[in-house]
Amino acid sequence: MFRRKHPWHFTSRKPVHIDVSDLSEQLVMQGDETHIRQTIANLIDNAIKYSGEEVSITIQAASEARNVRVAIIGNGFGIAPEKQEFVFQKYTRVHSKEESISGFGIGLSYVKTVIEKHGGSISLSSKPNQGSEFAFSLPVGA
Repeated sequence: MFRRKHPWHFTSRKPVHIDVSDLSEQLVMQGDETHIRQTIANLIDNAIKYSGEEVSITIQAASEARNVRVAIIGNGFGIAPEKQEFVFQKYTRVHSKEESISGFGIGLSYVKTVIEKHGGSISLSSKPNQGSEFAFSLPVGA
């Protein structure tokens, strides 16, 4: 999914470094490719938007039991613990810097909906000023 003929396109005025973990095996997850690609794009776009001037993103993918786990890790502003429970709610924006960042607060709600409708789960690990990791798991495909 990360190394396909169709390139990923992101618009940013900041320098962006994206590191994709070395995949020693081909991982196939079950689900609609268009929606899964949009989910990953939303997570990467958020990592770019909610970062400072230098953006560093790591994408990891691994097989875990009967699932494929994908993690998008950014070096951004991070999310305060008391606000983390709200990030997946529709029309919710939790960053203090959000007034200067465009968006409607629906991206992460969409991400959660897509992942759950595909039988998966999503989690967040974040600390203020230390970045965030959004990780989702989906069932292994055939």
